[in-house]
This record gives sequence, C-alpha cells and structure tokens, in this order.
Amino acid sequence: MNLTLQMAFLRRTLDILPAMVNGLTDEQFRWKPRSGNWSVLEILGHLVVEETQDFRIRVKMTLADPNQAWKDYDPEGIVVREKFNERDPQQTLAEFVRERKKSLHWLATLESPDWQLTYQHRRIGPLKAGDLFLSWVAHDQLHVRQIAKRCFEMINEDGRLFETRYAGNW
Repeated sequence: MNLTLQMAFLRRTLDILPAMVNGLTDEQFRWKPRSGNWSVLEILGHLVVEETQDFRIRVKMTLADPNQAWKDYDPEGIVVREKFNERDPQQTLAEFVRERKKSLHWLATLESPDWQLTYQHRRIGPLKAGDLFLSWVAHDQLHVRQIAKRCFEMINEDGRLFETRYAGNW
C-alpha cells in the first residue's frame, strides 16, 4: 500500500468538503430528505466523530497493540444522541478540518508501520491495520458521495414542478 497516495486522498477531503458545502444556508445544511436520511450537517458531524473516535484511534491502537480492546461505538446513534443537526455548520466543518489535519500529522510521523498487525473484531473478524487505514480513506469517498446525493435531492425538492431526468440518472 502506498501511504503517500492514500494520505493524499485523505488530504484532498480537506478541499472537497468545504467546496461542496460552501454557500449552503443553515436550512440547507439541516435539510433532510423524506427518507429520513442524514442532513449534510449530520454527515459532517459523523465525519468529525469518525475522525476522533473511530478511524484515527483504532488504526493507532492496532499499530501499537492489536490485542488492546476497542471501546464500543455507535456511529448512527451518536448522530441522534448528540443532536448533530442542531450544531453550528461552520464550527462542525472547522472541527473536521482541524481533526483531519491532526490525523494527517500523525500519519506523517509513521515510519514503516506494520499494516499486517491484526485486531480481532468481535463482529467482523480479523481486521489488519491496513484494512482499517484503507477503510478510513474509502469512508471519506462514501460520505462525499452522500453529500453530493443530498444536494441532488435538495435540487429536485426545490424544483419539484420540473424534472432533472435530462441530467441523467442518479
């Protein structure tokens, strides 16, 4: 695995996310589709806790001692319990940026990490440190896509008297 390449993907999210949400109103940040899926603000809040309570910590723990037990973590439940949709959008985005920079700084200090070190996850089974790290990188892309979808849904909701089929299928 090319750590430099994968870190570039993580770094790129620092540019992509602000560009995607720049200019959204508070109402647009908090808007939820009829399906009840997360708002853009909830997605950003989720990314903050994934950065601080999941990926960075768990990759770090696995590299240090793969036998060390992880704390339980409920990524969906925390969004509701912590009322992410009531938070300040700009502060949430700034918190993500700050935490991602901390993660990138830490990753840059790694010297020949053993990506083969394996944590035994009670539900998923064996997870190598490399699996966790690559999942972290991929996780960003999933949520960038999710934010794009939320914006697509907002466009359609606002223009519901018209159709976007000429744009192509989602």
